[in-house]
Amino acid sequence: MVTITYSATEHIAYTLSEQQVGDDVVLRIKVTKDDVEMQPDEIRPGDETFDHNGKVVLVLDQQTSQLLDNKTIDLTADDDGSRLILV
Repeated sequence: MVTITYSATEHIAYTLSEQQVGDDVVLRIKVTKDDVEMQPDEIRPGDETFDHNGKVVLVLDQQTSQLLDNKTIDLTADDDGSRLILV
């Protein structure tokens, strides 16, 4: 199972609100051949969901959830700003 920190969900919720997307838009984690990406999407049946203050902000399909099993999504900050990391 993937774990996500509160600060990471808060960052995702803020990012979605800044983009002024519809209430049904969430970020989806996709694992590609060379990278892990986040893309705007909507909740689909079978998705693993993560919420912030009662609103789903992040989803993973079953395959992605299995690939990222035992990983944690966290937020890190440096001189260039904040970004999500997978540890």
